[in-house]
Amino acid sequence: MIARRLVSASVLAAVVAVVMTVETSYVTPDYALRDTIIVLVGVVVGGIDRLWSATLGGFAIGFAKGALDGFLPSTGSWPFTSGVYLDSAIFALVILVLLIRPDGLFVRRQQRAVERV
Repeated sequence: MIARRLVSASVLAAVVAVVMTVETSYVTPDYALRDTIIVLVGVVVGGIDRLWSATLGGFAIGFAKGALDGFLPSTGSWPFTSGVYLDSAIFALVILVLLIRPDGLFVRRQQRAVERV
């Protein structure tokens, strides 16, 4: 069962990679690295324990990114635009969340996502 799912996920990833390279002619090894890191951050914020909490964490990070993009200034010269500081603001919020609730935002208190030693 697990092997079939692994193979189907790999095939799906290969199909998406082919479609993306056809759509965008300029593909480098770090093509979607920024997006992948933001997705990983969303999963960590939500809680790695369950799919539902990880999904909610992804939505929370997407909402925070959209809200901060609207809040940070987008006009001005280069160092003072939202594109430069947006990822840093998201990572600062993630650090704050992990300091307050290391299990994740959407994990119940009685459930432990990570076993402490």
